[in-house]
Amino acid sequence: MPMRKDTTRPAGPQADPTIESWRFFASLHESLRTPDVLKAAGEWMRRRFGFGGVDIHLNHPESGTLRLAGRFGLSQDFIRESDLTPEHGPEGRIARDGSPLVLARYPEHPGSEAEPAGPDQPAAYAGVPITDRGRTVGVLSCHMDRVRPFGEPERVLLGEVGRQLGLALRNAAEHEQAEQKAHRYIAMSRVITATRHLGTLDSTLQDIAKVLVQALGFDQAWIGLMDVKAATIRGRAGFGAGMTPRCVDVAFTLELPMANPALEASLAQKPVICADPDGGGDASTDAAFRQWMKRTRSSNWAFAPILSGGDTLGVIGVFYLGDGVFAEEDVRTLVMVAEQAANAVENAQLYEQIKTSEERYRNLFEAGGISFAILDDQNKFKQVNRAFETLSGYDREEIVGQMSIFQFFSGKSQLPLLYAGNAGAWDQNREFLFEDRNGRQHHVHLTTDPIPGTTDLLVSLIDMTRERELERRLFKSEELAAIGELSAGIAHEIRNPLVAITTSASLLKDETGLSHEGRQILDVVKEETDHLAAIVDDFLKFARPKKPAIQKEDLNRLVRDIVKRNREPSRPGIDWVEEYDPAVTEVPVDRHQLQQVLTNLIQNGMDAMPSGGTLAVRTTLCGAEAGADACACVSVSDTGTGVPEPEREKIFQPFYSTKEKGTGMGLAICRRIIQEHDGEIILRSEVDRGSAFIVRLRLTPKTV
Repeated sequence: MPMRKDTTRPAGPQADPTIESWRFFASLHESLRTPDVLKAAGEWMRRRFGFGGVDIHLNHPESGTLRLAGRFGLSQDFIRESDLTPEHGPEGRIARDGSPLVLARYPEHPGSEAEPAGPDQPAAYAGVPITDRGRTVGVLSCHMDRVRPFGEPERVLLGEVGRQLGLALRNAAEHEQAEQKAHRYIAMSRVITATRHLGTLDSTLQDIAKVLVQALGFDQAWIGLMDVKAATIRGRAGFGAGMTPRCVDVAFTLELPMANPALEASLAQKPVICADPDGGGDASTDAAFRQWMKRTRSSNWAFAPILSGGDTLGVIGVFYLGDGVFAEEDVRTLVMVAEQAANAVENAQLYEQIKTSEERYRNLFEAGGISFAILDDQNKFKQVNRAFETLSGYDREEIVGQMSIFQFFSGKSQLPLLYAGNAGAWDQNREFLFEDRNGRQHHVHLTTDPIPGTTDLLVSLIDMTRERELERRLFKSEELAAIGELSAGIAHEIRNPLVAITTSASLLKDETGLSHEGRQILDVVKEETDHLAAIVDDFLKFARPKKPAIQKEDLNRLVRDIVKRNREPSRPGIDWVEEYDPAVTEVPVDRHQLQQVLTNLIQNGMDAMPSGGTLAVRTTLCGAEAGADACACVSVSDTGTGVPEPEREKIFQPFYSTKEKGTGMGLAICRRIIQEHDGEIILRSEVDRGSAFIVRLRLTPKTV
């Protein structure tokens, strides 16, 4: 095994190994990309110890092997297997035992210490486990072309390198995962945007195909729809390099065997994933499909069915042209896109049929899932369909000839005339808040079109409430992903240097000649850095909240205890008011988390009254007539400065604070805790008159 000669040697005894190691550990954590972390470790090991080469193997859980992740300094002739088993060589022994292994001289090496190794065998070896939270996650192997003894300080330093490398790899992996999640959440919001507007079917499908390539990173995307009459699935849209019109316009007959992945996904109604390095399938694959893959030049592909209820509307295919491999997250994302595509296909198909088929107009008008209405030139209803009745809560007899469309819209002054008489139709193609008979608000996408030959107007309303809620959740997930990414940055900026400081202090304590006062100072440094690390970990818990331990609690007694703990040390000038509704009894809550929420609200109330005032804490039973839907409410109100209206929408956002020294996390954590209890927290405030925070809690446990 000939090895490349390396003239780089350690700096020698005169170099300060503690300072050098500290600098290396600090630089190791500066990179938040796995390849950069591996490269930094490999190159420093060669410079520091003068190794001829460094191998880094990481555990591969799926195969149960050690997979080569980085190789530094070894010549091309140094051939070694990339995947190693726990029974293979010194690396396997280290991974199996979780202990370092140092061979100052290989048993097979016949030469002296000054004599270099032969061409087939290195002279010496040193390896340590790469550990993370006590687990061995890989092996760091160092090869030398000369016999080399290792002193105890070097052995200790090698072990610390393994621990620091494990921590740096975990931080890099968490950072990469946060980036990937944020990217996918943003991409899914683009999918929702592409599917929520009405348009032609082909344009909608083409928009989805573009998002799959441009936002989600697949090389190609193809969408085919089911043609029941022709018993085929025919391509309708495609995007990506090499996805030519000829590749898009392909049809597969449903009578062929299930050896066609596109047909298999459609007929079996489940995702199908294939990886074929030859790009075209084996002999058992349908010939038409193999020919199609040759035209697209793709090697790996995945298909997901577009389903509506129990019916298959079509299939979405995504492709990699090179070595791309479909991960589990890719498949989940593809299924989510297919679910959105099903709604888009149904809406677009229905819209096209209404626009192009006058003969079927009446049936479609009544049977469609979209709410339709016909208005006269005074914006009064001439006709509505069943979906509009369901949306509005009124029977058509109450609507037609009796009501105007303006009666259903919130913010009516902002809604222009839908029809301006002889001036023609006012073009509307946007969203409004629609208020039904019971006062519930719905997000609706409203589209208007004049009916040719008449003065009437056709109005279509699509209830986007569910989509808006999904979009809100996606953006909330994006916000949490951003918090996770920020948390990784905090770990990089604060926690990792603290680890380096702690490690350096521990190494310095081993120095001979260190005075007693010096050791005491190092103990203080370690104690304070541990304290700071604990504070950072508590802050990071916001991105990974603890699930509440729900149990029945006497709410009035619990609130009394919380008020008592905060009342006794409160500042002078605060008048306390406590009112407890005897109808409020036991409520399912996590007592420690609720204590955290109410303590925060009480402290905020006192902070809002620096010159004194009244702080009131009340419990009430809300909606008792609703039976199982009744809630217990806890309100904390003050007579302080109040919250200006522009700040009320932001006050629950993470990192937003109105206090000079606030972190902006208190109310965000409060809202997170109450949401985990399936409740809500509401702010009511008037400037210079005070604020009230109302916490609503269910009387019955949350059901899954």
